[in-house]
Amino acid sequence: MKVIECIAEVLPDGCLAVPEGIRKELKPHTHVKVKLAVETPSKLDPQKGWQIFKNLGKDAVPGNLPDASTKHDEYLYGTRK
Repeated sequence: MKVIECIAEVLPDGCLAVPEGIRKELKPHTHVKVKLAVETPSKLDPQKGWQIFKNLGKDAVPGNLPDASTKHDEYLYGTRK
């Protein structure tokens, strides 16, 4: 058994796009054993998320929505209590 490692991309139709160099080594209809290790695009920084959350509303223009605390749902969702 020959072991070849590569990075493949999952296409929208669910097929795997294998690098051309690997494809050239395989004959049509060759059966292969696939072991998947899914890579995440990037690690999220929780501190950055908290900083964004803590700054919410600090740049808002005051006084544009009268009774904002009592009409909160109406302003956000267009519904009345």
